[in-house]
Amino acid sequence: MNKSLKALILVVSGILIIYPSFIWLEKVHQVKKQHIPQPKYEAWRKLPPELIFTTTLLGGFRGIIVDILWLRSMKLKEEGKYFELVQLSKWIGLLQPDIPYAWTFNAWNLAYNVSVEFPTGEERWNWIYLGIKLLRDKALIYCPTGADIYKELSWIYLNKIGGTIDEFSAFYKQKWAQIMDDALGGAKVEDLAKIIEEKGKEKKFKEILKKLKDEGINPLLNPEILKSEEVKKRIPQSLRKDFHLWIRAKYLKETLKLDPKIMKELNEKFVPFDWRVPGPHAIYWVYLGHKKAELDEVTYKRFIYYAMNNILKWGRVRISYLPAGKVFLINPNFAVVPILNNFYEETIKSLEKHFITPTQASHANFLKDVILNAFIYNDLKTAHKYFKYLKEHYPQEVGHRNFEEFILHEYSYILREGSIQEIRSLLFGILYQYYWSLAVGEDDRAYGLDHLAHLLHKKIKSFGKFRDVIPEYDELKEFVLSRVYQTFPSALVESLKIRLKKIPEEKK
Repeated sequence: MNKSLKALILVVSGILIIYPSFIWLEKVHQVKKQHIPQPKYEAWRKLPPELIFTTTLLGGFRGIIVDILWLRSMKLKEEGKYFELVQLSKWIGLLQPDIPYAWTFNAWNLAYNVSVEFPTGEERWNWIYLGIKLLRDKALIYCPTGADIYKELSWIYLNKIGGTIDEFSAFYKQKWAQIMDDALGGAKVEDLAKIIEEKGKEKKFKEILKKLKDEGINPLLNPEILKSEEVKKRIPQSLRKDFHLWIRAKYLKETLKLDPKIMKELNEKFVPFDWRVPGPHAIYWVYLGHKKAELDEVTYKRFIYYAMNNILKWGRVRISYLPAGKVFLINPNFAVVPILNNFYEETIKSLEKHFITPTQASHANFLKDVILNAFIYNDLKTAHKYFKYLKEHYPQEVGHRNFEEFILHEYSYILREGSIQEIRSLLFGILYQYYWSLAVGEDDRAYGLDHLAHLLHKKIKSFGKFRDVIPEYDELKEFVLSRVYQTFPSALVESLKIRLKKIPEEKK
């Protein structure tokens, strides 16, 4: 008997001793037809022994005790005693496994309240991931049709990992990228979905897996072990590639609870996602909630929109190998722009007249952000495409400006009104980011920033008052580079020197 179960039994025993009137209260609850349903017989067979034991032991007292525990948990929440609340919430989940709120309340507490009590990103991540696993690995077993569970799971990916509300949000994105990169091992979702369908080879795969396990090797615990030359030798060469795919597909389904077939379905429904970022996982769980738990249409569409916005900002991973080690670079994914643009178009068509103007203003701002970000990341095709769209649909936002004039105009607030110091700071900041991006391997962003700085410099030099106080562009870059060498971490300085030697002269 585990410690948690013993503690729960002691608490229950104490309550029964202190409150003999519970027998009368139980009759009242029965008359009121309390909302706590008993699991059906088929469900009982899937429950863990401790849950069957406690539920059978408590019998009709279960509902009363749960009410008391809930009251206590509300008090602990108000008092900010989150660690005590964790244990209490576990007991509530044990007693009320078929009530979604018992799970979502606990997961939210772990991911949002308990996590921030710790000073490091690694410690916080452990609690956030514990909240995810509580919903993903336990709650959905007992409440497979609990819409709120799918919604909460989606929200943690979208808001806590994919957002910027936490000072360690960049660290969380790195952690999730590492988890999914290890799980996928470079394999395509389409290939993983396909290998699941090939039932003819499954028997041979299971035989290979059994032999590996007999030798103390279990790739289902860590698929990356398949890259080891020693492990490769133990797998027939003719089956090696497919076995690797099968293990990774099995790992996704059994450990991460991700079905490659559904992942493939979402790739086809929307765009080919990079599953190493959190946005697609927010979509995955809300999609399942809409499909299996009848999550309402409005909530479903809202979450898809938010997740697509998140993917637009942080939807693509590139790996850079620096002297200090492997780094996951999280970049925008402009492939989702047509989907988001379509959201705006459909919304505007469906709105009443007095709601259209503010929505159109939001649409225009969205398009401006796309154009500027695509330009900065050197995706000039996307930038020009949506500049043309903006000019056609919102001509007042563009006027008679061409593409480069529009880009410069978006910075006109500082070019026209700024002091010399503000303009120097602007150019310095852009070039500083340029060298940082170059050092970590974000080439597209680096070249885009260089292009932007060059445009701004050219425009600034055309103003007579700044002509003699702003150095030439090459001199400015050399000055910023000298400061970069003094302020960047040594590993990045070393990487930058290597990268500068490799890029063409005109892009330095």
